[in-house]
Amino acid sequence: MKLRIAVVVVIFLFAFSCKKDANTNNSPVNGKWRFVGMEQSIGGPATFSPATADNNTDYIQFSGSGKVQSNFFSNVTTYKVKDSNILTINYNNTSTPVIDYYYMVKQDTLSLANTGCIEGCAVFFVKE
Repeated sequence: MKLRIAVVVVIFLFAFSCKKDANTNNSPVNGKWRFVGMEQSIGGPATFSPATADNNTDYIQFSGSGKVQSNFFSNVTTYKVKDSNILTINYNNTSTPVIDYYYMVKQDTLSLANTGCIEGCAVFFVKE
């Protein structure tokens, strides 16, 4: 009887010690996002440039498994949410294989800003 209880306890511990990566599975960035514009500054106030007919179908899509697809960003492969402000996107076949972005989800809008951008720059997407 003691052996059965020990086996049940061990199985219970193994079952609940494994946890999914909450950084991607429950992330607010999950889903498909359509490009709506970008904001840039060259030292002065930032200016917003809306999407045009040439790029209004551009998108980025984050899956709960950590994969990312996009026709806005080239050669993207995977992503990871580092914390409540920073998201890392991995790129394939580029000179910069990993880029950190500040991110914010506000209602149905996602903004991504490269952490290396000093003068203010961001791209904006709306949830599809």
